[in-house]
Amino acid sequence: MKHSFFGALKKGLFALAPLVITFTLLRWLYNSLESVFGSLLEMVVGTQWYFPGLGILMAVVFIVIVGYLLDYLLIQKLYNYSEKILTKIPLVKTLYGSLRQFMSFFKADDKKMGQAVRVKMGDHHMIGIMTRQDLQDSKLGLEGEVAVFFPMSYQMGGYTMLIKKQNVEILKINVEDLLKFSVTAGVLSDNQETT
Repeated sequence: MKHSFFGALKKGLFALAPLVITFTLLRWLYNSLESVFGSLLEMVVGTQWYFPGLGILMAVVFIVIVGYLLDYLLIQKLYNYSEKILTKIPLVKTLYGSLRQFMSFFKADDKKMGQAVRVKMGDHHMIGIMTRQDLQDSKLGLEGEVAVFFPMSYQMGGYTMLIKKQNVEILKINVEDLLKFSVTAGVLSDNQETT
């Protein structure tokens, strides 16, 4: 099949861009972890025993140890206490709180994340995730309102709206599929991951 120069350029760009971006992000993560943990390890064991990649190994071991330790009540209390301190420091409070909520969103299973919904807005519909069905204890919502999170296409964010329950229709798909559809602006079909 013959392609024009710009057609081939476009096709090659769409094929390579996800690979290059993924590789760049993984390389950045590798370099960051190696820089932090590797330099600490190099000070402890000395340059003669240190080799590139040892910092990553130490990072993985450290993360696993923290995961195990968080099963113990005393460690949980210390962790919660340190979080309370962080949430009282002005700038750190905002940054840490946002990152914590963002990470807990991915940690939750589908039931905790909410339900995939379609919301009627005049003659149009929006898709989102119903995160709360009852807002009376939140002091924000009115009776009969629910909280719906609308993810933004091609971005790591979104916004939350309080909506009358009768305008919300629960969809028969899981949250993960809704996020895939929404984040890619509906470009990918259900059976099309990449081409």
